[in-house]
Amino acid sequence: MSNMMSEGQSIRKPPYFNGRKYDEWKERMIVFIKSIDYKLWLVIKNGPTIPTKVVDNEEVQKSEDEYDEEDMKNLELEAKAKNILYCALSPEFFEIFSETSKSTKQIWDDLQRHMTGSPTPTRQLSDNTIDSDVDQFNAPDQYFLQATKDSKKKFLKFCVPLHKYGLEGNWTEAKVILDKDMRLKHAAITSGWSTLLHVAAGANHVHFVEELLQVLSDEHIALQDSKGNTAFCFAVASGNMHIVELLLKRNPHLPRIRGGGGHTPLKFALMQGKCYMAQFLYDKTEQVFEDLDRRSLFFTCVETGNYHMALEMVRKWPNLAWERDQNNDTALHLLALNKNPMDSCCHSPQLPNPIKINPGKFLYSKHISKIRTCNLNFYIQCSFQIFLFLLHMFLLV
Repeated sequence: MSNMMSEGQSIRKPPYFNGRKYDEWKERMIVFIKSIDYKLWLVIKNGPTIPTKVVDNEEVQKSEDEYDEEDMKNLELEAKAKNILYCALSPEFFEIFSETSKSTKQIWDDLQRHMTGSPTPTRQLSDNTIDSDVDQFNAPDQYFLQATKDSKKKFLKFCVPLHKYGLEGNWTEAKVILDKDMRLKHAAITSGWSTLLHVAAGANHVHFVEELLQVLSDEHIALQDSKGNTAFCFAVASGNMHIVELLLKRNPHLPRIRGGGGHTPLKFALMQGKCYMAQFLYDKTEQVFEDLDRRSLFFTCVETGNYHMALEMVRKWPNLAWERDQNNDTALHLLALNKNPMDSCCHSPQLPNPIKINPGKFLYSKHISKIRTCNLNFYIQCSFQIFLFLLHMFLLV
């Protein structure tokens, strides 16, 4: 056997991507770019800094002849980042993604969607987000949150009033601000990384969301805040079916993108007691359930009084009958001790760790007219059916 060790790859060349093992390539590529110049990775993650000037109290993009030294340095970073990415792609992928009109960030994100079929990267399922976790989120543009003098000035001038107009649903005034900087429509405008879409969706402003979606690209619909929540999570937790439908038309993958704590949007709906919303999302989310998801969702259904869905789940996955929650109780224990009247689909008692995320008024939709309404006799029947079903399962042991 030869004692010769195989030669490693060059540290001067970016890892080559030919369409195989994307996740492994992506991690190595991020490390390579950071090792060259960390600022290059920030350009890819956040997008380039566009040179602008003020004309008649409005900010407009500069022409090339007007660039100063700082502008050219920023654009040089963008060019270097794009060159590294291009050098890493095989001829096949270079032909697909080499568009001069797109920024390096857009090309990077397009490649992500192309290879994973999902609008959001894999991330750590944790409520505690620290700086090192930023790369794991499908984060919005962070320019206005940076500690530079220019970013702070623009945050106060643009982001603060824009957040206010989003909460109020004042699209007319918001549009005036959006026209001053094209990044504002998809950038983080709060310290928690909320975009304008997050704000408007959580505040239940349907018209505002409709107008905003017309100026957003598809890649912006699934942006996540610092907790990992998409605007879709906010709309679901608010129970706003109109906004949920608007977002789903643009991105059908949204029900499967996990939010804060690794919860699916379905879990948000259940925790907020949004019975119709939960039923609407159940079929769209079922295929991504893991064992922990099933157990968690099942006990949440029982605790919030959504007996119809709980019965549906335990019939499909009978092992749930013997599962125990964090207090070592089975569903049969919880039903026996339940003080809620069994006459509604969605009782929501005070849970120890509720998801607090912009609760709002439920808005009816034509799609949920097909879902069985909260009929007194029906849900009494469901509650007793699940009780008897669980009791039967235990007696068989």
